[in-house]
Amino acid sequence: MNERQQLFLLWRTHWRVVWRRLLHLCGSRRLTAATLAVALLGYMVGAYELFRQGLIYLGRMPGASGILTDRLLHIAFFCLFFMLAFSTAVTAYISLFRSRETSWLFGLPLTHRVIFLWKVIETALYTGWGLLMLSAPLLLAFAHHRGAGLGFYLKSGLGMVLFMVVACLGAGCVLLLLVRCVGRRQLRWGMVLVAGITVSWLVREYFHSVKIVEHSTESISLAVQGVLRHTEVTTHWGLPSTWLAEGVSRWSLPFRRQGEMLNGTLLLSHALLGALCASLLGKWLFFDAWNRTVQREAAIIPGADQSGRSYTLWQSRKSTSAWTPFWAITRKDVVTFVREPSQWVQFALVFGLLGLYALNIRRFNPNLEAPRDVVLIASFNVAACAFALSTLTTRFVYPQFSLDGRRLWILAMAPIRLEKLVLQKYLLAVGFTGSIACIILFLSGRSLHLPASEVMWYVLTMAFLAIGLNGLAVGLGVVLPNVSETNSARIVSGFGGTVCLIASVIYVVGIIGLAVVGRFAVFGQNRWPEGLATTPEARWSLVGMVLMASAAALVPTWLAKKRLKKLEISSNMEY
Repeated sequence: MNERQQLFLLWRTHWRVVWRRLLHLCGSRRLTAATLAVALLGYMVGAYELFRQGLIYLGRMPGASGILTDRLLHIAFFCLFFMLAFSTAVTAYISLFRSRETSWLFGLPLTHRVIFLWKVIETALYTGWGLLMLSAPLLLAFAHHRGAGLGFYLKSGLGMVLFMVVACLGAGCVLLLLVRCVGRRQLRWGMVLVAGITVSWLVREYFHSVKIVEHSTESISLAVQGVLRHTEVTTHWGLPSTWLAEGVSRWSLPFRRQGEMLNGTLLLSHALLGALCASLLGKWLFFDAWNRTVQREAAIIPGADQSGRSYTLWQSRKSTSAWTPFWAITRKDVVTFVREPSQWVQFALVFGLLGLYALNIRRFNPNLEAPRDVVLIASFNVAACAFALSTLTTRFVYPQFSLDGRRLWILAMAPIRLEKLVLQKYLLAVGFTGSIACIILFLSGRSLHLPASEVMWYVLTMAFLAIGLNGLAVGLGVVLPNVSETNSARIVSGFGGTVCLIASVIYVVGIIGLAVVGRFAVFGQNRWPEGLATTPEARWSLVGMVLMASAAALVPTWLAKKRLKKLEISSNMEY
């Protein structure tokens, strides 16, 4: 059996498994399938309408509509490219070097190149559908805005597929080179170097933007140039996102332009080049990189022994507190989080970008003085932080119990009840994510020069959001677990993760709606209130947020407690 037949065999086996699962989902779990279909359809319709209205608004700007629309495409595909590449790298690292299935595949008559290529393809299938869901409403709205024909949809669809291939294969090759050639110490120093370069660049851009803002009131064209100058990196011709954005812009025109096929051929040639590089690197470096990863994991064992001796010394101090096992498991979760770059890198990236945005939010419009305008910007800021927090809790907090579920029999023998274990995960998640999110909201409030009562209002709103979102993630993680899967990305992609994400979005919309209602007096009177809850709307909104946060935190926890008492999860456990 040659390598092409081996790859086709893995593809056919995977397709049959997925097809059987879909038939089982549609046949025996019709409510589940209907819920997923309605959620996806609702997102598609809502996102399409938002993009369409945004393009209409940009089209009304005289002299700058075409430039802003094209730059919007560049920014959108630039963000999607790096989101897909980063997500593919993180998921592929878990699937290639931390999965038991990879060790099992090495025992089969398969070449190392086929195993690597198949894992990258499998990861691309799991991460690529999200890119298609995000970009499809934008492309449809853009085609409707430009009046594009059928050829636009065919070319754009093929371009999106090639765009995904380039991003996923490039991420897989870079990941393999990093794992094979870069150690932990070099990775740390490299991240320090990148952080230093980023900080110096931000300082330079900050002082340059201050000069532009000082002269922006004199000319509208200077203001537009100041906005577009910060997005010039998204138009660089060395980026695949630029090729796709230029191609989409050209393919939407009703007449043919010279060089129309240049963008498509660029994507096709680099997709073929990426396939060739992935094939060669998989043959030469994959097994060695996997072997080095296993050796590095085994080298951590002496550190684990030291940790165990320190814990024994801690116990030898005759600590009779009932919370000692609680803190021991908390310490285990913290150490695991620190040792896993695939987790803390994503947290650092998301919260770091939100922190930079919060510190510089005032500089986007230095003349922002009207209270209703400031409150509107602050509300949008809370919404951005809330949706980012809901994504992180669904991605990392929800799978925690499923990942520990396979070893639940070990935890059952520990001197801690399972209910307290769930409480520990909830308090740790709330303390970590909630504190960082509240600090970001506090910094953004001070950057907007909000009164102290207004800053406290939005910090309380974010605290209620953190309490409810983590309660939903932890509770639904126990009620709807997937203990047969070791890959957290696949756990999140299942039915339970989808339900958690939908419930989180509904909760975020409800809390933010109540927070906006509580500040109706500012919108109506255009002045700051005298205190935190001086108006009836503010008091009722505060009561509503307390009730929603309590329900989101207590109801899933109560259902999880009943689930643990019945021990229904133990029937699906592998000992």
